[in-house]
Amino acid sequence: MPSCAADGRFMVIKKTACVLVSPASAEAKEYVGNNPYQILGVSDNATLDQIKEAYRALVAENHPDRLASMNLSQELLDVATNRMSRINDAYTRIQKQAEAAAEIQPGASAA
Repeated sequence: MPSCAADGRFMVIKKTACVLVSPASAEAKEYVGNNPYQILGVSDNATLDQIKEAYRALVAENHPDRLASMNLSQELLDVATNRMSRINDAYTRIQKQAEAAAEIQPGASAA
């Protein structure tokens, strides 16, 4: 389920503010879907280091504790919490895929 407000708008985090945008907007499209690579904003053939870097950047941008210090509404904090859950889930899924691949192909390493 995408991270969205009660009325269906998506939260987009900018460097200095958070805004809600329509689901039809280009900014919201990156958050739609269940592909863990899309959720983290990396290609399907990204290296584990690239995936980890993208994950850490998203955590830094989207962590609800960080956003709480910006005095945002509870609605936006709830959206951020949902988004962090999706980001964490996506990263965990990719890690598990990498571990499974490493078991099949000795010599590969997980994130």
